[in-house]
Amino acid sequence: MKCQRRMAMAVVSTLIGVLVVATPLGATTAIKPTVSGFTSSEMTLYKTGGTVTLSATVTNAITCVFSSPSGIPSLPATVDCSSGSASHVVTLPPNAGKRSVKYKFGLTATGSRTVQAKKITVTVSTASAPPTADHVVSTTGEFLSNCAVLSSGGVHCWGMGLSGDLGNGITYGPPGYGSPAPVTVDGVGGAGVLTGVLNLAADGSGYCALLATGGVDCWGNGSNVPATIQSTNGVGSLSGVVSLASNASGYCGVLTSGNVGCWSGGSVIPALLSGTGGMGELSNVASISSDSGGFCALLTSTSVDCWDNGAAPVSVSGVGGSGFVRRGLDGWQQC
Repeated sequence: MKCQRRMAMAVVSTLIGVLVVATPLGATTAIKPTVSGFTSSEMTLYKTGGTVTLSATVTNAITCVFSSPSGIPSLPATVDCSSGSASHVVTLPPNAGKRSVKYKFGLTATGSRTVQAKKITVTVSTASAPPTADHVVSTTGEFLSNCAVLSSGGVHCWGMGLSGDLGNGITYGPPGYGSPAPVTVDGVGGAGVLTGVLNLAADGSGYCALLATGGVDCWGNGSNVPATIQSTNGVGSLSGVVSLASNASGYCGVLTSGNVGCWSGGSVIPALLSGTGGMGELSNVASISSDSGGFCALLTSTSVDCWDNGAAPVSVSGVGGSGFVRRGLDGWQQC
């Protein structure tokens, strides 16, 4: 009898133990977050430093914290990583020392639990970046020479240079009369090299370069180094030029004002182009084009005015009109 009571008590104790350790109804088991692929877009930078992107794949986490013991200004940074990924952009300063500088980065992911990724290291070395390979962006030619605008903003020219067409400080004569190999165009007045060039236009004996500053430098036509085109009143430099066109005798540039300034090859002082019939100034010009003897301007009104060198513009007739524009001694031109 006593034995049966002891057995019954043992069974009850076991059942109570099971009930105590059993998972409560409705409760969920905590799932540990995971972090994989924690890396940087660049693991080694040149001595100039730069920007890297830290990133990782994350599961079962809501927030992630990027950190560094190296004193990076933008860290620590907390980001939402509930979508399954985490990233943050960090800028590392230049290295002026004689040894590489190493920056350690950590990542902590937090969901129902918190985990830390293995730290990574990004190095800012003492090495200089290799020079960027220069390449040709565009080419322009005139009668017996050609010039190329480079990706660096410089210009190389080759061919005949009897009128200073190559812009390298040399007016070529016999033998050869030029250079079959490209030469670098000098800077204004022969100082340094020409830079900041967007595109070129050519007349029969020289070139003009439209600069990123909105100015224009020209060479050839007797000048073997570039000269800066002056403003239309002769005071200061021409500015606000948005496009450039040329023919055999000169150049015209569209200005930000919507006016047009024109000058002959060898001149450095442009004149504002007059309006149709010689009245006022031509305005509201969107773009210009040219042939060997004249220019045409597309206006913002979508109409077109054309002119010969030194002549006032005339409006081009529409369909059903004559469709011809007088070009003085050059005859008639159909536009």
